[in-house]
Amino acid sequence: MLQKLRNRIFGDENINHNHSQSRSQDSQKDKASPQSNKNSQSQKINSTTGVLEEHTGAANDRLSSKNLHKLKYKHSLKVEDSLDKVNIHRVYNKKEDFTPIGQSITNNQYQNHQEQEDQIFTQFGKMLNENIIDYKTLKTKSWKGIPAVYRAVVWKIILDYMPPNRELAEEQMNKMRNEYQSYVQSYFENETVRQNFSKTELNMIKVVDTDVPRTQPLYEIYKAPVIQNMLKRILVVWGLRHPACGYVQGINEIATPFILVFLSQYIQLDSKQNYPIPEGLENVSEQVLQEIEADTYWCMAKILDKIQDNYTNGQPGIKRSLDKIGQIVQKIDPALANHFKNERVEYVQFSFRWILCLLIREFPIQQVFRIFDTYLADDKGFAVLHVYMCAALILKYSKKIQKMKFNDIILFFQNLPTQNWSDEDIEMLLAEAFVFMSLFEQTQGHIKPTVNFSWH
Repeated sequence: MLQKLRNRIFGDENINHNHSQSRSQDSQKDKASPQSNKNSQSQKINSTTGVLEEHTGAANDRLSSKNLHKLKYKHSLKVEDSLDKVNIHRVYNKKEDFTPIGQSITNNQYQNHQEQEDQIFTQFGKMLNENIIDYKTLKTKSWKGIPAVYRAVVWKIILDYMPPNRELAEEQMNKMRNEYQSYVQSYFENETVRQNFSKTELNMIKVVDTDVPRTQPLYEIYKAPVIQNMLKRILVVWGLRHPACGYVQGINEIATPFILVFLSQYIQLDSKQNYPIPEGLENVSEQVLQEIEADTYWCMAKILDKIQDNYTNGQPGIKRSLDKIGQIVQKIDPALANHFKNERVEYVQFSFRWILCLLIREFPIQQVFRIFDTYLADDKGFAVLHVYMCAALILKYSKKIQKMKFNDIILFFQNLPTQNWSDEDIEMLLAEAFVFMSLFEQTQGHIKPTVNFSWH
């Protein structure tokens, strides 16, 4: 039953082809700001410390939401505090049919956001130039989004992979990179080890070989042999070193944001053209590629360690998440929940992939970066906030969905119309999810596990 469900969910026919369409907000940004190409100029960043050595323009790769800036993040934020920051009726209005902000932003709005982006860029630059980086402040600031030019180094720090002490960073990261390379040499170059692989391990490697060419099919860069070989090694090493869960279909997607973000430190990538294979990729040194590969492995491992029960036998973590999503929808929008019941729609039929792949397949990769900024900055981002993000995403389309029958509902959720979403849309969704999490996670009795939840 579970294998059939995976095949249906991950089949090529369910890929969201809408993401390949051009995005209207890109053209609007170009018209709004003649200076928008400044950041395409050469930038030099220390790959270990992330310190910007030369900058020729303001960061302008994303928009930020005023509502989310007002929602000042605190780990100890109380429910009433969150409601003071974001009006619940503004967050969720069942009478309105959702339209992405990215389709309607004006030139003046863009200019205002650009000024905010410049301020954020300056703040991150100052923090990262300190010899000992203020870890807590960096994490808090990252919740609201990270400038693209600093994203790679900030992700490594807030994931506790790279020490905030710059004097220790290079030594510690080299140690971790060398450790990963020892795994690669053992599993891929040592014939004695390879000959002793069990049948289960050999089957796992075959699954990886099948999944790698199908990873992120809408982006040409993932078809580059050097990227596919890198991804294969990462997944095989993970699977062999985590026998309790091994490699599970969907883990391949979780590595993809890190590969692009870390690669962007060394070579210019074209996000507006859906990341074609960049010129000069073949000129990136073997050492740099090995560092990107090792960093991706360890950062992916940090995430998977927090949600490993999504991938162990029986996948209890996914079952709990699906159960919670259903209860959240029932609490906030009973009419939508009743419509699902009447149409015999089950959350597992479309949300399984959302939970397993962390919504990476549901949004353009540029917006996935923005989601990861917040998830990585939140101690419960991938385990808890992500579940509320899935629920908030369902609730976004309540009015539309209640007009649909079973087949149309399933097809809609498997091919969400997110190709025109902007970072501001993502930030508003994050704000909504955070408010829902504040309401239900910190109040006893609202959300209770369902007994004997199953796939049937």
